[in-house]
Amino acid sequence: MVFMDIHMPYMNEIEIIQKIEDSHLAIAGSIKARGGIYEVLKHTEDLAMEHGLLKEIHCFFAEPTQAPCMLLGMATGLNSGISVQDIGLTGLTHADGLAVGRPSGFLGGVMKTMLSGEFTIRDAKLYDYMRDLLETEDIFLEPSACAVFQGPVRLNQSPEVRGYLKKNGLTDKMEQAVHMAWATGGSLVPEDVREE
Repeated sequence: MVFMDIHMPYMNEIEIIQKIEDSHLAIAGSIKARGGIYEVLKHTEDLAMEHGLLKEIHCFFAEPTQAPCMLLGMATGLNSGISVQDIGLTGLTHADGLAVGRPSGFLGGVMKTMLSGEFTIRDAKLYDYMRDLLETEDIFLEPSACAVFQGPVRLNQSPEVRGYLKKNGLTDKMEQAVHMAWATGGSLVPEDVREE
């Protein structure tokens, strides 16, 4: 699987297109910023269609275990009519960009037919991914942006996701799939905080 980080300025549209062309296959998306998901998917779809590359897009959200508001809203069908506190979760997380207790009713309606699934992630794992990315790619992201890495990991580990891949005829295509991470955040984090 190819990981594609669309965190500008690391990658421009030409590089995005090249990654999609090189994959020849499905695009899977795991998006940190739920509010920007529609824009990310629409931009990717437009680029891929413009270049005749679009085959499939499968969108997954990644949220902290204590603040999975979109998972809760969409799974219950209540959207903004329920909060994570209503079911005994705290909503507290180090992933401050994802520390949302009540989902958007508008986004729930928009994503109803577009969302393939959800992953949750514990805060400690965010820091593991953050360190790994910094050590291997020399890219710093804030903890909440690192939630997106749960997607490619779970695609290879979870029995439920393997079932989804099989049901959608994707199992034999995953070696060439592109995983897009809308990895915003980190550029405004002070250097002394980064060092921690």
